[in-house]
This record gives sequence, structure tokens and C-alpha cells, in this order.
Amino acid sequence: MTETTGADHDVWVVDPSLFTLPYDHELCQALTAAGFRVRLVGRPLRASETTMSPPRYVFDPLFYRRSEDRNRDSKHGPGRLGKGFEHLLGAARLAAAVRRNQPDVVHFQWLPLPWADRHFLAAMARRCPLVLTVHDATARGGRGFATMQTVGLRAALRHFSALIVHNEAGRRALLDLGVADASIEILPHPPLPLPAPTTATKPDPDQPVLLIFGEIKPYKGVDLAIEALALLPDRHRKRVRLVVAGRPAMPLEGLRALARDVGVAAGVEWIDRYVTRDELPALLGSASIFLLPYRESDASGVLSQVLQLGRPIIASRAGDFPTLVGTAGCGEVVEPGNASALAQAVCRLLDDPDRAARMGAAARELSQTMPGWGDMARALEAVYGRVRTDRRS
Repeated sequence: MTETTGADHDVWVVDPSLFTLPYDHELCQALTAAGFRVRLVGRPLRASETTMSPPRYVFDPLFYRRSEDRNRDSKHGPGRLGKGFEHLLGAARLAAAVRRNQPDVVHFQWLPLPWADRHFLAAMARRCPLVLTVHDATARGGRGFATMQTVGLRAALRHFSALIVHNEAGRRALLDLGVADASIEILPHPPLPLPAPTTATKPDPDQPVLLIFGEIKPYKGVDLAIEALALLPDRHRKRVRLVVAGRPAMPLEGLRALARDVGVAAGVEWIDRYVTRDELPALLGSASIFLLPYRESDASGVLSQVLQLGRPIIASRAGDFPTLVGTAGCGEVVEPGNASALAQAVCRLLDDPDRAARMGAAARELSQTMPGWGDMARALEAVYGRVRTDRRS
């Protein structure tokens, strides 16, 4: 790719709620380095949210301005009706800005309300080609995929010239929704960078930590990890700690009650908030085993990030976990929804530290061979060129 290919082309990256700010930032940085003029459109940044490097792109907070001012860094935002109304205002602002500025491509990362977004998408699609990255193509629970949302998603997808997924499972999920195969591009999820630790943090072999990291959603199987903790034999259960760290996207009362009911509440630590960049090295460095007991998934930014830490991983047989974790020898793969299998996998790794160490080394090695953000930018350059050419013809 030459430096001039992206020059004089405006790409707007849209993530209304900044669901995936680290991904958005790295994507925008890579596109800017490729020569595109990039604008990231989202909501106002919160005080706790910082990026890994100074942005080289324009940031435009068109969404959720009032609620972010009133509830900055609060766990209790506005009600659904108020948030929905604000989303419509933001979508209207975005459509008006697209009409005024005529960007070359608008690349959406999320559609929070597809049944409403489709009306604004139709207006924007008349001005420029639209691209969507479908991050959770296989996840139907945890981000509002009720019947109305699914019907709205089907209608919204028709307005996009190209759809990006991260693996074959995502492609199959879109085909099941009736999407034409020719419009789907598979671009692997690059590893998200981690800040350099100020001090080296290592797991404590006498008090192993099982870590679930990332936004807490129903499909991520936190309940299964709690049940698995209760199923561990005494020699492990009395010394193991389960840490659940991430901003909740669901009520946690039921999970806390489950931990009490099965008798492991004292062994579960909740960090139920946004984990800042400065906190990441100590948190992730303390993990003995990373748990990804997802009920469904196609790709995981968390997996791409934790591979670099060189720790064994236990993941569900979902999405690309069997390949990235099982086939690559980075850990163990268990059946989704099976707490007993999860507990047995934890026992096997705790009982065989040498095997766990080999798996951790394989994880770090795999992270060094995965496509990077420059590769993502080059692939997207081809996608953007194709949708613009198709539009002209």
C-alpha cells in the first residue's frame, strides 16, 4: 500500500457508545498512518477512559451528550427511554454531518438500535458507501437482540456496501441472516496493545487467580465460572480466587446471589467498573489462568489481548476459540454451558504447572504471529476502494 492511496479520502469510524474504544482507537490510528483522514464519532470520553497513544485522528462526540454530562463515570445512567431518545438525536446529528461533509466512507462498528438506525442509514447511504464491522455476529444475547432488534438488524444490513467479520463463524452467522456472501469480508481481529508494566507482576502459585476480563455480559458465562469454582476439590477451592473485572452490561445481583448460594462468595472478587489503562498490567499480570467460558462467540478482543501475557487459557468451544486456544496449544477448550467441564479443566492446569507453563508460552508465541493493525488497515483500504468503485459504477 502506498502512502498516497488513502490521501484525500475521508473515513468516518462510528461507535455511538464507544463499546469498543480500544479497538476503535487502534483502528483509527492505523487508518491515519495509511494516509486516510479519519474521524471517530462516538460519545464524550469519560475521565477514566484513556487511549494507548495520543490520537492522530479527529474525535467527534455526537452521541449521548446530555446523559454523559449528567452521569459521567456513573454506574446508573439514564433509563432506556431517555437513552433511546438521545441515540436518535445523535443519529440525526450524524446523518446531517454526513450530508454536509460528504465523507468517502462511513465505517460503523456498532448499531445500538438497528430498528431505529436503519432510517438514518438509508439517508447516509445515499451520500456515501457504508461499511459495518459485525463484532458479535454470533452473539444474540447480551446486547439487546430481542425479536424487534433482530428484525431491525436484518433491515439495517441492507444499507451497507460491505460487512466485516473476524472469522468464518461470523461469516456463517451473517449468511444465516440472509446476507449475500459477496458483501462479507473476513478480517482477523489484531491483538490489542498492552501498556508496559512499571513493575513485573507475576501470579502467586499459592493463591492462583482465575480471571474473567472485559465487559460483563450474559453470554460470557460468569455464572458458569462461579459454579465451576464451587465444584473444585477442597485442595483448590480453598486457595483459588475468581476475579471478574469489567464494566457491567447487565445487572450483577443474580450473579452475586449465585456465588452466595453455592458457597463461594468469599472467593469471588468483583471489579465491576471500567478498568483503566494504568490498572491493566497489575490486573492481567496477576492471572494464573484466563477464563473465557462464553456461551457463544465469533471473535474476542479479550483473547487477542491476553494471549500476549503468556498464561494458559480455558475457553468454550465457540467461534474461533477451538483454533486459537485448542489447536494452537494455548490452553483447554470445553463445551459451552458446562460448569463441570470448566472445573475439570481448571484442576488439570493447577495440578500440572509445567503443562500450564507450556500453554502460556504457546499463547505468547501465537500473539506474535497474528496479523497486526497495519494489516487491518491495508485490508480495509482494499474494501473501501471496492465499495467506492462499485458506487461509481
